[in-house]
Amino acid sequence: MDVVTLRWASLDLENGVCFFRQRKTGKETMIGLHTDSLDWVLDRSAPESPDAYVFPTLALLPKARLSEAFSRLIDSAGIPNPLIRERNSGKGRSLKALGFHSFRHGAATAVFNAAALKEITRRVTNHAAGGVLDRYIHEDLEAIRAATQLIPRLPKPESPQK
Repeated sequence: MDVVTLRWASLDLENGVCFFRQRKTGKETMIGLHTDSLDWVLDRSAPESPDAYVFPTLALLPKARLSEAFSRLIDSAGIPNPLIRERNSGKGRSLKALGFHSFRHGAATAVFNAAALKEITRRVTNHAAGGVLDRYIHEDLEAIRAATQLIPRLPKPESPQK
């Protein structure tokens, strides 16, 4: 929900980060913006109001429909997303291989595998660790930006042949 309800005022494009208050914990948070995210945001015109949602279509959806919307985005991007579990006789729900949190876990793995420190990995993905997050300082901004750059870029769809 934090990403879905992200507002333009939360983005610091110059430094490649965004700031927001977590809905779940109420904590002020800073995360790095991946190059693909920065490219996407910079390709759009900022609205007149900095309080506008970055993803207005998703922000207005009921929470229960977000997984379905994410699945449609994955499909439209041409990313394979096989079904892992079929809904069973009207009970439970179907489960696909990729969901929104797949990107968070993938980012954590990519950063860690690229030899970033475990603490920086936690900070890039905002995974909690035992204890309170210490206040961000200037050096942390540089470390978060550098670690975010370790996450591989998404594959670009092939252009149709002319």
